Amino acid sequence: MTPLTLSSPTKAKLGDAELLFCRGIVPHASYLFKHALAQDAAYSTLLRGRRQELHARIAAVLEEHFSDLVERQPELLAHHLTAAGEAQRAVDQWLKAGRHAAAQFAYLEAIAHLERGLGVLHALPEGPVRDGSEIELQLALGLCLIPAKGALAAKLPYTRAHGLAENDDHSNYRCGSHALRRRWQLRISPVVVTDCT
Repeated sequence: MTPLTLSSPTKAKLGDAELLFCRGIVPHASYLFKHALAQDAAYSTLLRGRRQELHARIAAVLEEHFSDLVERQPELLAHHLTAAGEAQRAVDQWLKAGRHAAAQFAYLEAIAHLERGLGVLHALPEGPVRDGSEIELQLALGLCLIPAKGALAAKLPYTRAHGLAENDDHSNYRCGSHALRRRWQLRISPVVVTDCT
């Protein structure tokens, strides 16, 4: 919850109680809760629909006015899209955040972002779009797990991506999935997997 969504009398009461601090002059003032617990308590009083609306507005402002910030921290936009209930866009941003973190060699952070994306997938209807998103997330997760936790940790995501890619609807993923599965298998054993054809 942002203090901007509070009425002026409420802001005044919170200020008098020293729970909310005002910096600057209204209407250009910024507000800061004294403690994260106070912010969490205020946030929890919002109805779900109102929370989603606020997160959707924040996501729109981030995209429109802070594209450079979104480029550097895609997980920020992903968080707000997730909270806004915009599942497909959120999944895409979690994938972008995971890839961005992996490019910085922050594999544990990348794994967390990719797992958040996988967690949001359940909100999408079953079908080729959802499966395609899951394949992308699983393959990216497998690549991050190898340096972070070892090749054996990548078995589950690669196996899941491979299973999804075997469906006829995902023939475009089949070769990439086979190549990555072969790469994983070569790292843990000398067994060679046949090429996809």
